[in-house]
Amino acid sequence: MKDSIVLNETQYAELAGLDIGPRVRYIREILHENFGPSFSGNSVANRIKIISQPTLTHIERGKSKDVPSKVLRAISRDFNVNMDIFFDDFYEGEYKPIVIHRKHDEQPDNVSTLIDDAYIPIDINPFTENEFILVVYAQLESSNGDRKLLFNTRSKEKYSIPYLRHVIAQFINALETTDSLINPEHLPLTDGVSAVALADRHIKVRDLPMYDIWFPKSEWESMFNNLNKVGEKYTARLLEHLNGKKETANLNQNDDIRKLSRRK
Repeated sequence: MKDSIVLNETQYAELAGLDIGPRVRYIREILHENFGPSFSGNSVANRIKIISQPTLTHIERGKSKDVPSKVLRAISRDFNVNMDIFFDDFYEGEYKPIVIHRKHDEQPDNVSTLIDDAYIPIDINPFTENEFILVVYAQLESSNGDRKLLFNTRSKEKYSIPYLRHVIAQFINALETTDSLINPEHLPLTDGVSAVALADRHIKVRDLPMYDIWFPKSEWESMFNNLNKVGEKYTARLLEHLNGKKETANLNQNDDIRKLSRRK
């Protein structure tokens, strides 16, 4: 089975002429043809869960003019594609190769194949703790959803949950203030909810076991190591593409200069 698909210029042109719903169907049918029945309409609807199979069919036939962004986001994640390919703006300008990679990280039916007893701490259970080391990550996100790690740090002292509430409130205030300074239209906390109340809501939600997800240290570190490898390759491709565009622009500029010289 193929690991990836590259849509050719003909397929790109066909997608450009479709509406959002039929684009979803077009991509799904390509996935179904290349990756098998796991991309039948019923299978996709069962995985993303937020819509039924008849609703997906309704969307794919173009009978739903407004497709909620959360539905498109869920579909794009399931298809392993950038959500931008469903919108007209993506198809403006020259042909851009669309590469679809087959997912290799589908969750197995039995979660115990991923986590065995060796990963579960015997003497420490995070659910019983009230003091934590605070780890902060700040990321830049581009318009297509790509991310770059901007800043990360961890506290030297342990933080209790009340202290965490205070720190999270400070983060919220800082972000709200910065946004409103850059663009006055972004008034801080216009819904009347204080930063402390938002922080408290955040803490309470994560105190509920069904939302409080703990990752084993070894798996977390492994995940970030793999992410770094993927990021290095992806960044190299971005730079290669950028340099290629610069070379093309320079060649075009030189051609223009030569043409002007001949006219003189």
